[in-house]
Amino acid sequence: MGLKYFKRFRMEIDLVAAQLDHHPLPVEYCLVPWDPTLLSVHAETKYESFRTEIDAYVFPCLGDHQGCQRLMQEIAHKDGFLPEATWLIAHCPGPGEAVEYCGTVQGIYDRSRIGAIQNLGITPMHRGRGLGTALLISALQGFRSVGLKRAFLEVTAQNSGAIRLYHRMGFNSVRTVYKAADVSAVNSLAPGNGLGGVDLFSGWTRALCEDAAPEFQGYQATECEGFYPGHLQGIAVDGQGHIFWSFTTKLVSTDAEGQILKVIDVPNHHGDLTYVDGKLYVAVNLGDFNNPKGNADSWVYVYQADDLSLLAKHEVQEVVYGAGGIAHNAGRFIVVGGLPDGTDENYVYEYDGDFNFQRRHVVPSGHTYLGIQSAEYADGLWWFGCYGKPQQLVIADEAFGVTGRYDFDCSYGIASIAPGSLDGTSIKAQRLVGVGLGARALRRPILAGIIALNYSHDPEQRENVVPRKTHIDAILRDWPYEPGTVSARLVRARDGRDVVQMRIEMGVVQMEMDGRPDGSHPEGCETYLDHLISMAIHRGEHFELTEEQCAEVDREFMQYYHRRICWLALRDFKRAVKDADHSLALMDFVRDRSPDRQWTLSHEQFRPFILFHRTQGAAMAALDTDGAEAAIEAVNGGLERMREFLVNFDAEESFDDDEMVMRLREIQDSLREEFGVERTLNERLADAVAEEKYELAAQLRDELERRAEGA
Repeated sequence: MGLKYFKRFRMEIDLVAAQLDHHPLPVEYCLVPWDPTLLSVHAETKYESFRTEIDAYVFPCLGDHQGCQRLMQEIAHKDGFLPEATWLIAHCPGPGEAVEYCGTVQGIYDRSRIGAIQNLGITPMHRGRGLGTALLISALQGFRSVGLKRAFLEVTAQNSGAIRLYHRMGFNSVRTVYKAADVSAVNSLAPGNGLGGVDLFSGWTRALCEDAAPEFQGYQATECEGFYPGHLQGIAVDGQGHIFWSFTTKLVSTDAEGQILKVIDVPNHHGDLTYVDGKLYVAVNLGDFNNPKGNADSWVYVYQADDLSLLAKHEVQEVVYGAGGIAHNAGRFIVVGGLPDGTDENYVYEYDGDFNFQRRHVVPSGHTYLGIQSAEYADGLWWFGCYGKPQQLVIADEAFGVTGRYDFDCSYGIASIAPGSLDGTSIKAQRLVGVGLGARALRRPILAGIIALNYSHDPEQRENVVPRKTHIDAILRDWPYEPGTVSARLVRARDGRDVVQMRIEMGVVQMEMDGRPDGSHPEGCETYLDHLISMAIHRGEHFELTEEQCAEVDREFMQYYHRRICWLALRDFKRAVKDADHSLALMDFVRDRSPDRQWTLSHEQFRPFILFHRTQGAAMAALDTDGAEAAIEAVNGGLERMREFLVNFDAEESFDDDEMVMRLREIQDSLREEFGVERTLNERLADAVAEEKYELAAQLRDELERRAEGA
């Protein structure tokens, strides 16, 4: 197994003091109480709610139909199962229409009579309507009705929306825990792939699906390497063998095989994108989507395709429900996006090449859930990918008259690929490439859409359109995994730069030597800490981190941890000290600007561990360059910082018994014994001052000055 650790918060609520006012459901929705005949319905709703979410990695059973069925059976047969706290939400469109279950929650209690929320989930198509709040209140009222006074739940740290809901309801974070999970998909060697550690997982995407119509089955899938915090919003191609992927807060360029060329951080929410003459145009909304009052903040961001540098930003505020997609034809851009409930047509906003607004077009498509997600122009037609159950493909002529609507999923991206654009081969037909989003739980891929792609009747060309990705069996065979050991090495990448690799149980992770380990430059800065410092300078002393920024801090924190332990294993102690200093500076910064004390403490608990690494690295580096006395003094400096940490938490009395302190003293004792250093010059000076031997102290100071001058 490839074990990764996911940060989770235990949150508790006082049911006696909690305000559990009735939360009305939107029209067409209703709460459904527990009935044993609905066990399978709960399981299916649980699966639909979690299968593409981060929790499907943390708890793989949530990404599997049978796993959800088994889980529901276990919950329902517990001694502490509470029907009063177990609910479904049903969507009832109207007479004669099928009922769809779209929300689930279960409640249990333990021997201490504390209620526990189990797997509160809303299916993706029904989020943003207050259904989660209604379910949570119903479950908490159920706990209260049987006399329980407290309840708790656990939530994965990345699930910021759920955390906001729980805080709003009165939950408080009481503990941070780490859940180990087997995530065997993290075995890529790509630069910028990150570390596959805490807080780095989201979705798994595929383009060029091999599971298409029979005549397309000669093609191979292209997987975009890496894991990203937001789901895929769109794709674009440049006709020269490159694919561009927009993941909400990340913009990625890859080759035709999906190998990463560049990754950058971008503002939330980057949507669909299009490629025109060496530039990428991305639909961006910094405000609300689908709000009838039009509270969007719509833009088009322009990037240089070859290096993803930001070139320009254009306001497109006419897109009042949120810019989500963009396409181009004959010198004009069209921008599409969100749509409020109850609207039976879509809107397309036309701009010239300089993004001067021209006109709004009405697309008589009928209602599509949340509007249009992706757009492309090809073969004289406009192609629009839409959410729905099932997802919808709307095709319109050049005047935006609808020519067809199909149950076909390209809502996560659609791009026109010219003959030979991915590999230079001659392809006889031009088709569209669409993208479905999937999640990988262990080794089980889930693909949401079937897509059409280039096709040639020539079998040789068909095999070569997108080559199979090269496996790394030989690398893993020649570099066996050693349990309990940090196995690291330096290698030369294809472009000539040196990188550091770490062997994990299910593969290899790769990090850059300098700067951020994943090679990214958040908002153009060398590290995310640099970006935050810049923001704090501009915003002043009242600057406070948002939940999204806290998640990015966690990401950077873990990246530097993995590289730091590699440097120690490789005995590159100066680099280990440098990375430890970065982590400590990051902790110092967020300590003063944290929105939540529990989150701050979740970091501070690791300060002694980082100080130990830093002191260990500093001592070994000093031993190599300045000798044993300097190494012992480095340990003394680390011990003093350990003491300061404990003093700040009113725990100085535990200093002598602290595990990290004892290990540092063991290092110090071994240095004294091996190199025959009973007391260092600084220690002798301190002894002389303490014993009021001032003449000796003066002599020792002179000796220290001579040593400093000699250095």
